[in-house]
Amino acid sequence: TIVQSNYSKNQFTDNNLKLKNTRTIYNSVDPSIFYPIQRPRLDLKSTIKIVSASWSTNKNKGMDDYKWLDENLESKVFYDIEYSFVGRLDFHPNNINLIAPQGQKGLSKIFQNSDIFIFCSRKDPCPNVLLEAIACGLPIVFKNAGGPKELVKKFGLAYENIEDVPFLISEI
Repeated sequence: TIVQSNYSKNQFTDNNLKLKNTRTIYNSVDPSIFYPIQRPRLDLKSTIKIVSASWSTNKNKGMDDYKWLDENLESKVFYDIEYSFVGRLDFHPNNINLIAPQGQKGLSKIFQNSDIFIFCSRKDPCPNVLLEAIACGLPIVFKNAGGPKELVKKFGLAYENIEDVPFLISEI
């Protein structure tokens, strides 16, 4: 049985489903589209470009956390930020720049022109959008849940409480 993350395998086990000869094969990205570009070092004197993305408005995709970020992030950081969200939200943002869903090339360009990727999903086994952001060289701030814990590794910092995200952005 092939699973896309150890998190997925554990979900089967937790639900008393027995798998035989389990092997984990992670999703991959198209390296001709998603690749890093040379970025200047982050400078707090410049505007920090933050991006998130999701096609689904399911609550498990982190909608409550994105709403908190929309309402609070600007007042919690001490430098200029520009926060964009590509895809769909289950609320109308006041401070996040909402960008319509993009194809892979459009999404890659947005990632390549950003500084930090924030990922708030709770139960994703192996999210493609997260792997695409990593492939573009973005440092990640992510919810310490689901498959991202095993995917992000040295590429970012995990949060337990959304209120910690401004501090993690500063740390990056």
